[in-house]
Amino acid sequence: IWITHPNPQPKSEKNRLTSPRYLEKYFSVLKRDSKLNLRTDSSFLFEYTLNLWTNSQVLETIWFTWDWHNSYLFKDSINFSTRYEKTFHDSTIKFLSTRFLGQRN
Repeated sequence: IWITHPNPQPKSEKNRLTSPRYLEKYFSVLKRDSKLNLRTDSSFLFEYTLNLWTNSQVLETIWFTWDWHNSYLFKDSINFSTRYEKTFHDSTIKFLSTRFLGQRN
């Protein structure tokens, strides 16, 4: 699953697409060892998600980067950009990205 540039929902944790509530929904459809990815320009959401998912008993961190477009990951492997990223790529906005592996059946 790719979650790309969701609304960070700073005032409503339950509505964040990376919250425990949604994590349960993702695991209801994901197979074991499926990948869960996030890309955002919100450092607030990124830090929230890294903390939550890293401390999860059902996810394993594969990688994360605080500067997606200048990362070796962007250059070497998962090289795609969303329309939003293409629009703002030349600005000062940094795009943050992470990938986790689901460990639950």
